[in-house]
Amino acid sequence: MNHWIDNLEIENALKKKSINELAKAGALFCVSDSYEYGVVLRKHSAWHIKSQGWRDANESSSDNSGRWVLNFYKLNSLSNACDWFKLFVPEDFAITSIRTEGDFYHLVSEHHTLTGKFDAFDRLIWDVITGHAETEEEIVRKFQLLNANK
Repeated sequence: MNHWIDNLEIENALKKKSINELAKAGALFCVSDSYEYGVVLRKHSAWHIKSQGWRDANESSSDNSGRWVLNFYKLNSLSNACDWFKLFVPEDFAITSIRTEGDFYHLVSEHHTLTGKFDAFDRLIWDVITGHAETEEEIVRKFQLLNANK
């Protein structure tokens, strides 16, 4: 499953307060009740650099060499544009569904559910962006920052 939804489609869905187009694409996603926030799972083109870690491009993986990435969006009420950031999914956390419950989103795998809070976006964007390759250990550490239950 790699149903790519580009950033503009996600921004438009939040602005229109309609997920119809996102649902048609078949991707795993959720939006906050207010349509201010969105979380989308996409498989990005990615590569591993020896002794450094993982890097990715903001484009669909054309083969199985890509990596699953969570993309977080916030509709900025002042500019009416989306701010966004992305986060690699740890290799041992295969997300099977994403759902919304009030102010929270749930990332569900076969054995675990990680619950995050939509309005943690502003804190997380600064905690996870590095601009450099990421080791699997760093990916796991950052992924745990999403956990609203800690």
